[in-house]
Amino acid sequence: MKDVMPEYHHNISRIFLKVGRMGPEERRHRARYMQAEAISTDALEQMIETVTTDYDDRSVYVVSSFLTSGVNYNVVVGDFQMMSCS
Repeated sequence: MKDVMPEYHHNISRIFLKVGRMGPEERRHRARYMQAEAISTDALEQMIETVTTDYDDRSVYVVSSFLTSGVNYNVVVGDFQMMSCS
C-alpha cells in the first residue's frame, strides 16, 4: 500500500496537468478536432446556408452533416450565440 500511494498521486497530478500521454477522452477529442480541421473552406460554404432571419434578428441556418449525407441541422443564432440546434 505504501509503495502504491505515491505512484497513484503522481498519476493523478499528471492527468490534471495533462502531462504525458493522452488519455482516451483527450484522444477522442483530438481526433474530432482533426476531422473538423480537415474540412475545406469550399465544402463549408456548401454545407451551410442561411434560410431566414426573424424579427428578433435571429438567423436560422441549415447545416448539412459532413459525416452522414442527407442529414441536416437547423441552427438558430442570435447575438452571435447559438440559441438552438435541431
